[in-house]
Amino acid sequence: MDKSGEFPDTEVIWRLSAIRNKPIQIIDLEIENISMLKTQQDENTALIKRNGGDFNALIEAMRTRFETIKASASQ
Repeated sequence: MDKSGEFPDTEVIWRLSAIRNKPIQIIDLEIENISMLKTQQDENTALIKRNGGDFNALIEAMRTRFETIKASASQ
C-alpha cells in the first residue's frame, strides 16, 4: 500500500501449457519480473553446485521433499 492508502498496480504474468485433450496447466507465475520457475531453477542449480556438481543431490533432495509432503498429506 502506498501513502494514499491505495494498492499500486502490480504486473502479473501467467504462463500456461495447453495440450490438446488435457487440462490447461499453469507452468509459471511471474510477479513484478520475479518468475517462480526461474527462482526454482536457481535454487536447484545452487543445490547442485553446493554438492560439487552432483546432480544426484538434486534427485535426493526432491525425493526427501516428496516423502515429507506425502507424510503430511496422510495425517
